[in-house]
Amino acid sequence: MLKKLGATLLELMVSVSIIMIFFVIITSTLLYFYQFPPFDVFKDSSTYRTIFFELSKTIKEANQVKNIYNTPTRAIYLEVNNYIYAYRLNKSTKRLEKSIDGGYTWFLIPNTSNIEEIVFKTSTPPTQAKLVYISYKTFYPNSKLTRNHQFLVKIRKETQSYFLISGINNDINSNDDINSNVVNLIEHSYGNIGSFQPFTPISNRTSLNTLNLDTFISSYNIVAPVRISTTSTYQLWKFSKNSINESFIYDFVDTIQNFTRDINTTPGSDNDWIKVISVGNYLYTAYAVQESIYNSSSGSFENYYSVYFAYRKLISGFPGPNTGSTIKASWMKKRIFSIRRADIGGATRGTIRFVRIAYGNAAGYNIHITFCVGTKALSPAINDFYYAGSIDGKNWYIINIDKKIYGSTESQLNPLFVIPLIGNLSGTTNQLHFIFVNWRTNTGNDRYRIAYLSTNDLNNFSTIQEINISNPTYMNTDSPIQIRIIRDLDATIDNNGIHIVFSISGQAQNVWNGNKDKLIYMRKNNFNNPAIYNVYPTGNVSSLTFSSVSISIGGGYVNIIANGGTNNYYIRQTITNSLNTDFLYTTFLPNNTLRCIDSTFVGSFLHVSAYNLSTGDLEYIRISNPASPIFERINPSIDDNLTVNTTSIDNQILFSSDINNGVMNGIAIGQDNYLHILTYSSTSSSLGEVIYLYPNSPTLTVNNSLNTLLVHDSIPYYRSINASAEGSNFVISYCDNNSNETSVPVANSINDIKLNINGFTTEIDGNRRFDINNSTDIDGSRSCGFYNDVKIVNGIIYVAYSELISGNLRLRFAKSVDGGQSWQVQTANSSNAARDINLQANQNFINIVHRNSLNQLIITKYASGTWSNYQPIIAGLANYNIRTFLDNTGKLHILSFSSNDPNPLVIKTAYYRVFNNNTNLFENVGLTNDNLLLTYNNLFGSTFSSIGPYGDIFVDTDGTVYIVVNTVRIGQTRLDLLIYKNGSWQSPIRLPSSSSPLNYLLTSLRINKW
Repeated sequence: MLKKLGATLLELMVSVSIIMIFFVIITSTLLYFYQFPPFDVFKDSSTYRTIFFELSKTIKEANQVKNIYNTPTRAIYLEVNNYIYAYRLNKSTKRLEKSIDGGYTWFLIPNTSNIEEIVFKTSTPPTQAKLVYISYKTFYPNSKLTRNHQFLVKIRKETQSYFLISGINNDINSNDDINSNVVNLIEHSYGNIGSFQPFTPISNRTSLNTLNLDTFISSYNIVAPVRISTTSTYQLWKFSKNSINESFIYDFVDTIQNFTRDINTTPGSDNDWIKVISVGNYLYTAYAVQESIYNSSSGSFENYYSVYFAYRKLISGFPGPNTGSTIKASWMKKRIFSIRRADIGGATRGTIRFVRIAYGNAAGYNIHITFCVGTKALSPAINDFYYAGSIDGKNWYIINIDKKIYGSTESQLNPLFVIPLIGNLSGTTNQLHFIFVNWRTNTGNDRYRIAYLSTNDLNNFSTIQEINISNPTYMNTDSPIQIRIIRDLDATIDNNGIHIVFSISGQAQNVWNGNKDKLIYMRKNNFNNPAIYNVYPTGNVSSLTFSSVSISIGGGYVNIIANGGTNNYYIRQTITNSLNTDFLYTTFLPNNTLRCIDSTFVGSFLHVSAYNLSTGDLEYIRISNPASPIFERINPSIDDNLTVNTTSIDNQILFSSDINNGVMNGIAIGQDNYLHILTYSSTSSSLGEVIYLYPNSPTLTVNNSLNTLLVHDSIPYYRSINASAEGSNFVISYCDNNSNETSVPVANSINDIKLNINGFTTEIDGNRRFDINNSTDIDGSRSCGFYNDVKIVNGIIYVAYSELISGNLRLRFAKSVDGGQSWQVQTANSSNAARDINLQANQNFINIVHRNSLNQLIITKYASGTWSNYQPIIAGLANYNIRTFLDNTGKLHILSFSSNDPNPLVIKTAYYRVFNNNTNLFENVGLTNDNLLLTYNNLFGSTFSSIGPYGDIFVDTDGTVYIVVNTVRIGQTRLDLLIYKNGSWQSPIRLPSSSSPLNYLLTSLRINKW
């Protein structure tokens, strides 16, 4: 009988699982997740959703967790009514199995393949657990891609709620030190309100800077800034944990990052690059920065070098004139690699150099980044060769190729100028190729070799070939090249092979005598054969030191741009030429010293960007008709002479004449047919993109306009921090502010509204750093984001923020449907009403609650394509530190305070109001006659003189309202935490211990339910 019943249940569960899988596939676009570009293939959504729905459904219905086995069975046992359900990982099949008879029989769950590891976590003992955290790892052999997944499930039948109350608190030990420099973060409150965990110190701060934070409890995240030095430099952190009893995990959302140009101090004297490539409707780049990052093992901040990946979507009509500016695509950047500086050559000598990027399907990845990690000096050379590959730009596979090939005894590779290339090459099936310089010795005339390496799977590599000693052919003579000094190298690939150009001081037997300065072009059609090459100048001439070189294919030619001393050269060679003759070359741009050259050939033009060492300016030169070159340029430089005309999108100019612009730069023509120059300013330490319009127009004049989108910049203060989450997506909005805290932005201050979206940092409207016009009504040209809030609903990101225009803080609203790449921006309220912004949104309503310049409460609501404003009956009251919550019936709950003064001796009052979105009316909430939380006398036997100025509000799914506020007792500076729930006030929370009373003045106070 039992066996029969078990079989029946088994058949039922299999049927239900199959139906659920079908349901998941049909409704996948409606549930929990949306894809963040650049690619739509990064999430194995079918497997994830099968596991998510299967486990979460059973856990939610469980009476309790019976047991968890993490070694070796990786299993969880759940009591569901009178049955014991169990799940475990079958490590041999790498699939999830299920049992409905307490583990007696098991069957495979369909659509749960390639699971490498799974872990179930909960509190101890598990029988008292109310939350279960599941994390698992999938591995796909074909792509070599490992993906990590996690989610949190709450047992529905629990009787106890979990809450988090967070805030930044002054740790006060006497009655007169309200402005203590020690700041603490409260960890959590759980169970019945009033049982608190101790505060956790996170940083020191100055009393002049009120720090901010936000929380989102579904994944237990707290976002807050932390001061990393006594100079008021801050990092924006995300503190997260998987369960109540665990310690915080730290992640860095945004930091003070010094863009790392190169090892040299003289701008333009080096040979490093920034490369920008155009792929479909996107621009991609990668670069290195120097950061101060918290090291948990040492307990202190230390210097790190990091590599970032950044991309930008190209939007039709942008940045062309007269297209409006309601839609913009900003750069989105994400850290993909970090290494402690002291671990790569000492505390002051470590560096990351030669970051290069390529795109193409090879070795299981689409995006390929190479960089070198090691010591600053070239002798001994940088000693580690890293590769980072990704399908989607989110998940990265990073290996040290030296150690991959040679293991712990690696000593063969000391790479410089590593360039990744994607494509077919005769004599090999490998698709991913690397050209680099290998340093061999510090003395003699054969210190460096031009080296080649390839792979098709990042596990099996070709033999490393040092191609400049493999009997290269010049003028039909075997002439091995010995390199004493190498100055620069570039390479590209096409159907005719790999084309390499490099600049050296060295010698070649039977070609020239002794060490000479030469520019060498080499092509390898088949790496089993000798190379063929050309040199310039020929013979024993040695008058040119080529410090910067760039190569591109186009117009039937190999196009080489090189700087040689005081002259710059355009050198070309036909691809079909046997290379046994001299270069065809043209001298151009006399008396200018160019560095950091990059070039690209698109259409009928060769486009060149470079840094003018003489003037400290960014140069752009265009060459038409390679057969009979005509050189065009903005004379003498972009930044000193460009006139920004009325067609410019936001009336900005990227650079000013007293800044060294173009110290590093890359150039590309995007699918939008606009020219994009990604360039670095050594004076401002910023990496920014300058967009020059109409690069293929018949004429090139200074009247063509520029637009700018800054890729990498940071200012050392953070305020107005807000977080929102939906499914696995986590979005943070914040103001990147250059001044101390004030109630309104300081005139001419630099305030940017920034977002971090699943690890990618971006902006809504470009960057205003080089703004030259604050008077016109154009997006992106003024200070914004001083106040802001963010919500993500059904995959759409909504942001409300302030914008300073002619002394007025107007309310702006932005929406992104593509993961923050492009934004639709509009003015929601222009009546100087953009302070203490709170944004609430669901499928039916968008509400922005804020105060105006008179400190009156305003609700700006979007419905039927228009914005409307509403005020409560008591409109004249001052309203500060507004907090809101939109419940599931469409009612908007609002909490605010009569004063913004944190001094507990200043008497303050709290207000609670409810706005009904269905009727557009304010409701009497019944706490007091005037919808006010007035001063409470003789409450709990004590007298409160003040409420606030900080608090928060939360409404449970059953309609229960929770309010948490600071309170002060008459005649005392000590503060209590007062909580309202279930229609009544709870006993005040004040003294964790009688010997050390704790002051609960929590700035940016937040409450949420877990």
